[in-house]
Amino acid sequence: MSNTILKRVNFNMDPQWHVLLKAMCALRGESVSEYINTCLLESFIQRVNEDEQVKQMFMSRQYRVGSKPYALKQQILEKINKN
Repeated sequence: MSNTILKRVNFNMDPQWHVLLKAMCALRGESVSEYINTCLLESFIQRVNEDEQVKQMFMSRQYRVGSKPYALKQQILEKINKN
């Protein structure tokens, strides 16, 4: 992500979940941002594969070459072309 501009997202979380999240990330040696980004990517891939409306929205956009969304779009296009 060297040339990527990151966007800050704020959301409310129950304090007990916040403590558990930070502790788990510390045990795993990763930042909360890394963990949340991984969870979001996994969830988004699942939704793209299961929800046609989400897939159409995703496929209608252009993504920066080398980005995770670009790679996912390429995988979907390859899968479509094989069928």
